Amino acid sequence: VTNSDALIPTVTVGRAELRQGDGGVVMYELVVYHACDTRRTWTVFKRYSEVCSLHEKLSREVAAYKAKPCAEGEAIMADRGRSAFGRGKVCVERRRVLVQDFIFALLRTVDVLASTTLLSFLSLRHEYSSPLTLNVVKKSLSCPSPL
Repeated sequence: VTNSDALIPTVTVGRAELRQGDGGVVMYELVVYHACDTRRTWTVFKRYSEVCSLHEKLSREVAAYKAKPCAEGEAIMADRGRSAFGRGKVCVERRRVLVQDFIFALLRTVDVLASTTLLSFLSLRHEYSSPLTLNVVKKSLSCPSPL
């Protein structure tokens, strides 16, 4: 792990839960870790539709992502049209894995890391997206590390 790796947040999708009080929707638990944030680790809950909206917003707002969206984002959108009737465990788990893969891919896409849309989605503090910080991240992701 290099110093610049500490600038990139890590996210795991811990679990999915059916919330009766929210109209019976499935919420995906995203556990966010960022070494530069005083909170270190926090949790955000997102609906699958919010994850789909993230892909759509990034496609509109980030030119490099629009030109070449990640395959995981396309998979998220493809599954959106599939019936989640009854929200069976198989469907919920399939979508949990899709969300995990999508977020992981986004965190490895340099231009997306600068997006305030992604920062807001993950409840990251915007001060960690300064041009200097992003330049360090870009260099670390685009250059192979010396052996």
